[in-house]
Amino acid sequence: MAKKDQFRLSDDDTENTVTVFVADFNTNATELGAPAKVVTSITTKLATYKSFNAITKDKKNCSSIDIENKNVAKKDLVAEWRADAKQYYYDNSAATSIMVMDAGLRAHAGKKAAKSDSSIEIPNVSIDPAKAHKIVIECLNSEDSKAKPDGITFIRVKTNLGIPVPTETEDFPDFEDFTKHPIVLAFKVADAGKPLAIAVCYVKKNGTEGNCCDVIFTTVP
Repeated sequence: MAKKDQFRLSDDDTENTVTVFVADFNTNATELGAPAKVVTSITTKLATYKSFNAITKDKKNCSSIDIENKNVAKKDLVAEWRADAKQYYYDNSAATSIMVMDAGLRAHAGKKAAKSDSSIEIPNVSIDPAKAHKIVIECLNSEDSKAKPDGITFIRVKTNLGIPVPTETEDFPDFEDFTKHPIVLAFKVADAGKPLAIAVCYVKKNGTEGNCCDVIFTTVP
């Protein structure tokens, strides 16, 4: 499935997203086992980037050197952001899926959510193939509405591309979280025609999943 690199962002989006990350990193450094020097390093690089980014917003007065300084600062910041995210969030057993999302990072399939809660309702799901190798998903609650049930934060769409298909949906290798409709899965051209298994569940803010709907078997359009 084609997914945009979450670390490749515009200048302003990089500043805003890394600001969220650094704030969370500072708050949870002890729990994540991150040394003070690591947190200080990315905090300093963020401040440097913010300074150069602010200068280059003045298009009439900034110089080519200012732009180069901004680009270098951004490259250094993103490299450290990517490395810290991997080491202290994605590859760290102390980091829960909710901590990952609170840090402004995309939920990772390798981060298992808390054990499913059978009290959470199971969504009624249907799919519709779309152009450009996409699948549109409709997820209805018990009242046949697209609205999420009370207490639900995400609509989680789990997928398994190809075969074999895991027996348990918790072992599906990929998932994406949506907060509202439209729910659209996008695939690579090379994936067209491949078998695809889809399962959908509701997720609470604390990461607890409800049970998934019956697995839907289809092929990538």
